[in-house]
Amino acid sequence: MAPKPVKKNLKRCRLVSTLRKPFGRPPLDVSDLYDHWEEWTANFGQSRGMLVLTVLLKFPRCRQLFARGYRYHSLDSTHRRRVFQALSEMANQFRDHDEYEQLRLEIDTIKGPLLAHGMLMVLRKLAVVERASEGIQLGAGKDRFRLLPYSRKAGIEIQKNIDLGPLLNTLRVPSSIRIFNENKRIVLKKFTSLGVCLLRSGSCCYNRGHTFRGYSLAEARVNGVSKLYVGDKDLVSELPGPDLSNARQTLGRDRTVHSLYETDRIRVPSEYITMAACLKRGKYGERAVGGQAASKRMRQGKCSSCFARRYSARRCRITLGHTGPARVDRRRRIH
Repeated sequence: MAPKPVKKNLKRCRLVSTLRKPFGRPPLDVSDLYDHWEEWTANFGQSRGMLVLTVLLKFPRCRQLFARGYRYHSLDSTHRRRVFQALSEMANQFRDHDEYEQLRLEIDTIKGPLLAHGMLMVLRKLAVVERASEGIQLGAGKDRFRLLPYSRKAGIEIQKNIDLGPLLNTLRVPSSIRIFNENKRIVLKKFTSLGVCLLRSGSCCYNRGHTFRGYSLAEARVNGVSKLYVGDKDLVSELPGPDLSNARQTLGRDRTVHSLYETDRIRVPSEYITMAACLKRGKYGERAVGGQAASKRMRQGKCSSCFARRYSARRCRITLGHTGPARVDRRRRIH
């Protein structure tokens, strides 16, 4: 007699339990798109490839600085140089201590696979910065970077993003899962044919799904679509990804999405199901700090942002999982 698949059933029960809870506001890197998409759409005009690049930057402060640099930069330069200079100015802003502290807080809040995407990966792939012994701190680590001059390589890579614009302008508003997936097949094929930075096929599969989902859902919201329509024949396998936690397999790929709401009584909108499952795993959740790491960070003291908010060290280092440098107490002891 074959043993019962207890672990598989337990995993499914836990996932369904998670999806029965209200999803609430999406993560910061997604909600930021909803808040500013209309402004950025007007800012970039017909060059919608810049919106894809904006999604890839991931952190709200980086997106805002890039959009501002693009908007106010000289129109006399070529489009490629304009984009390059906007990215360079964005990176240069993080020489300022307060700007870096804001970025560091966003890194701690969002977390995620930052070795796969994010502002620093974009800048390095587009040949805007390179590692150096001294320079600008752009990530959670201690590495420093220096700005590079405009180069032929940078221009070629930026042009690939620019070339996305004509196709993106022809897409339908993703009002349903069916249209979402139709658009996805078209756009991912274009990512591959152009070889867009961080969005090529192969090792960039997560980036492709993550970036397209952010772009599409922001487009839906700005066009008045509060959630994607679910058709009677839409299957779980067709739910928007990426699906790092393999939630679609756990729930049953061949089931209809309607059955999740009718039988399992889940409450998370269809476009957020795989996202909610990924965030629940804890790897990128708020309470991701292990015991030894937490103790070490507690001894360091709270970061500057939490000190200003008068948060406790426990809330800073354990509850919020902040890994930024501790605030230096500049007061000298009186002997």
